Order: sequence, then structure tokens, then C-alpha cells
Amino acid sequence: MSNDEDMFAMMGMPMAFGKQTKKRTVDVAARFETTKRAEPENDKAKPEAKPLPGPPAKRARVEEDQVSEHETDDEDIGPKPTSASGPQDNGVEQDDDDDDEDGDGGEDDFEDESALPITHEISLKDHTKVVSALAVDPSGARVVTGSHDYEVKLWDFGGMDARFKPFRSWEPAESYHVHDLKYSNAGDKFLIISGTSQAKLYERDGEEVATFIKGDPYIRDMKNTAGHVGELTACAWHPKEANLFITSSHDSTIRIWDVENKRKQKTVIVVKSKERGTRTKVMSCAYSRDGKMIAGACLDGALHIWNTGSNFVRPNLSIEGAHVKGTETGSILFSLDGHTVLTRGGDDTVKLWDTRSFKKPVTTAVDIPTLYPGTSAIFSPDEKYVGWCRRRRSTQAGALRAPGGQVRVLYSPNASTNGAKLCVTRAPKKVTIEDVSSALRDAPIITPHALPMFRDEENRSNQRRREKQMSNARKPAPPVNGPGRGGRVGASATQHIVQHMFRDTSRDEDPREALLKYATKDGEDLKWTKAWKDSGNVFAAVSDEEKEEGT
Repeated sequence: MSNDEDMFAMMGMPMAFGKQTKKRTVDVAARFETTKRAEPENDKAKPEAKPLPGPPAKRARVEEDQVSEHETDDEDIGPKPTSASGPQDNGVEQDDDDDDEDGDGGEDDFEDESALPITHEISLKDHTKVVSALAVDPSGARVVTGSHDYEVKLWDFGGMDARFKPFRSWEPAESYHVHDLKYSNAGDKFLIISGTSQAKLYERDGEEVATFIKGDPYIRDMKNTAGHVGELTACAWHPKEANLFITSSHDSTIRIWDVENKRKQKTVIVVKSKERGTRTKVMSCAYSRDGKMIAGACLDGALHIWNTGSNFVRPNLSIEGAHVKGTETGSILFSLDGHTVLTRGGDDTVKLWDTRSFKKPVTTAVDIPTLYPGTSAIFSPDEKYVGWCRRRRSTQAGALRAPGGQVRVLYSPNASTNGAKLCVTRAPKKVTIEDVSSALRDAPIITPHALPMFRDEENRSNQRRREKQMSNARKPAPPVNGPGRGGRVGASATQHIVQHMFRDTSRDEDPREALLKYATKDGEDLKWTKAWKDSGNVFAAVSDEEKEEGT
């Protein structure tokens, strides 16, 4: 059989009848190569990775004793095999002298592709201004972004092709910037915080679920208002209870909301400032990982922490001057242990705090400028490193949120799973003749002077608008029979007949004739009563007597 196939192939004869379609082959490696990042010139000197401060020294001594025991065992048995998952973080700074002597420094761990999949990148270019908010759903399949162009866009890695276009865009608050976005823990809904005083809840596909109420701006006591009265700044979901979330605002409050009740918040936390006026703008808020603490950073530089089991009258932990007064703290983040707090300030610093010793920061990173308010900082998955967005002098940008309205997604063809790899290898759908013909067939032909029987129907947009207006129209209510109800006067058949028998004929009358009916004729008495009929003679007699006395 194989000989016959070879012979037919040499002769150019087909092996079967019908149209032979060639299978399309996609060069995946070539497409990945088009998205490979170029090495920046100023990145030759690798940064020195330092672990975060660990627990007390007593635990460190125990760890050192265990390490020394393992080292003695390794000397008897042989060299310790390398681990593919990288070094483990035990809270103690590791000694890399042995690695340096062997030629395997800490740079290899930092360049490990499995730890940092940053060899390739794609750019999501659809916003026209700076991207101010970004959130990824827990599964990593979708990304929602908000920008200063007032738009929110939904991106789906599984549905995008190589053009990298969002599948939905809309303006949640018209001409207000988007400040914050947060997916719920289940990923079935997300919050949008804009420059208005009302938070909005949306489903996974972008359908609006609820708009939470706005408070009364004329009430001075913020505890008595049902919602925020100032511009919103941030939000955070409760890590344990799926229906609870918090919002911070310029009205000097942090409010706890229930998803099921959009008419009023559940609890109000009034933040008081030590300055005159007792009010300050709350710029960011966060829940701890166990949901037992709420943190808020204010414009006056203060950092407050409340216990969720308290009455929220005053913060359990507070420090004035955590950041420079008048600067906007972009984000607050709790670590898994519940004791470490990370803040990204607008004073060009990133600070690490310990709730057990809250008088001063554990460590401070300085000279980190911010271009826009709301700039955030994050922990690594193992909380060994802290990452933030920093302005670079070179033109090669490596940030996830670029100032030109771009969202850059970093990935690795070898280490990453799905995500950006799905859309990179998917070519855009080619336009076929059927698509063009269907578009031309459905297009309206504009002939304004054609006869009515030859005119085409109106275009789809106008027709759809007209149908929508007709569906929204209300049918007139029928008359109420019997006694009236619901503010409407009742009617009966007898009443209708009587009204037609004795009609009001005032409309048919001449207004001039109607007025002349009340006119008096000459010689008629103009007095309505006879009480003053003879009064004229009485006064006339008195006047005659006065004249006689005067003479």
C-alpha cells in the first residue's frame, strides 16, 4: 500500500476524491520568540536579594543548630543534592559563602525561570490614559483594568487572539477616574471604586449587580449617614466572609458593607485626626489575612489598625507620621502571619511595620518616586521579597502597569501555564468572502426618493432603538369600576349616562351676553338693600344746618 501511495504522489495523482485541505501548522516557538523581552543595558548588575526580617533570635538559634547538624551529616555522606524548587525561607538569612566558592551565587536563584517567569511579555494596549487599577481573578484566566480615561475593560486570556483586545469595555461612572478594582475570593464578582461616593458591584462578565447608596451630605455626624458622602479611594474584600467588604473615602470613614444590602452599610468606622477639624481623608484600606484586623492610611500621615471584634470607637493600634503629611499612601498589605504590614507611601518610601512593635517601621526603602497616586506594593508568594513599581531612567519599561495606558503581562513559555500563552499562539480569524457578503447583504440601501413599495427597512440601530422604546411604553390603565382605589376616582355606567344627559353648556354661551345679564337699566335702584336708601337726605339736612350757623 505504501508503494502505491508513493507512486501516486510521484505522478501527482490524488489519493481520494474531493477537495484536499491542507492542515494549518502553527509555529509556536516562532510566535513566542516575537514576544521575548530584550535585555536592558543597565541590568547587567543584578540586584542583591535580601530576605525580610525574621522572627526573634531564639528561633534563629534553633534553626542554626539544625543547619549545623545537617552540615555535619553531609560531610560524612557527601554533597547535598540541589533542590529544584529553590531555597526554602525559614525566616533566617542564609549564608552563601559556600555557594560563592563553588561558583553558584545567589544570582542563579534570582534568575531561576521557575521563580520569575519574566523572559517574555505581551502588551494589552486599549486604554488611552494611565492604567490606575488592575485586578486578576483567582483562577488567573481574566484581568479587569481601570484607567484615567474613565473606562473599565475585561480581558480573557482564553478568548483573546494575538491582537490582545478586551471583550468588554464600559464607563462605570461616566467622567470619573477608576481608583480601585477588587475581585471577590470566589472570582464570581468584582468591585469598582471610582471618584464618586458610590461603590458598584459587577458580575464576572461585567453585568452590574448593585450600586450602593450615597449618604446624606447635610448630616454632620458620619455615623448617621447610610453611605459615603465623599469621593471613594479604595476597597477590600473580607478574606473569610464572601459577602463582606470595606470601602474608604474622603469623608474620613471606613465603611463595612454587606453585598445583600445596598441601602445601608453594616458598620461605620469614623477616623479622627489630631489636627484641627478632626477629619482626614482615608486614602487606602485593607483586611488582614484572617479578617481580624482592618487597617487604614490617612492623608495626614497616620496609620490606624482596628480589631474587627471591637466597637471601632478608637483604633487599637495607631501611629502618627507613618508617612509624610499631605502625601497619598497608595496601598496597605498584611502578611500571612498577621503581624507584618507593608505600606507604599506617596513620600517615595516603602515601609515595613510590625504590629507587635508599632512605634517605628522595621525597615524603610527610600528614594522610590511615584508618578501617580494609588501606586501599590506586593509580597512575593513566599513573602520573602517585596516588589513595587519604580520609575526607571532608561526607555526599556518592565512594569506591569505602564504610564502610556498599557498593561504588560510577563510570562515564560517553559514555566508558565496557560494565561498569556493561550492568546499568543492564537492567530486572528481571517475574514472570508462569506463574512464580507453577509455584511454587504445586511447593509441598508439608502434611496430616499424611492416608491413606498420599493423602500428598504430602516437600519438596525434605529429599528432596535424604536423597538426598545415600544417595549418600554406603558399601556393606558383601564377605568376603575366601582368605588375608587389607589388614588383614582371610580366610575359607573349610570354616572356616564347622567353626565351625557346633563352636559355643561357654559362653553356654548357668549361671554358678553353673560356679563350683560348683570347690567342695570336706567332708573333702576342700584342699592342691593334698603338700609341706606334715605341716608342721602339725612346728610343733606346736616349740611344745611352747618351752612346756616356759619352765616
